[in-house]
Amino acid sequence: MKAAMKMFRSLSVFLSTSADARREARQANYLSQATDLHDLEFRIRQLDRQQARPAASWMSLQG
Repeated sequence: MKAAMKMFRSLSVFLSTSADARREARQANYLSQATDLHDLEFRIRQLDRQQARPAASWMSLQG
């Protein structure tokens, strides 16, 4: 019963959160795992390159 409630709560949070907010949260988590300034700058450049790269139209559906 508790597992079902936890899953329902997780699903409701997922559905109420926008794709942009989920993407930003993933990026913030990724950046927070940097071990030093050099690693942080590398990760920032990597995210910038990913955003600059045009994606196929079907990929824009991913959150």
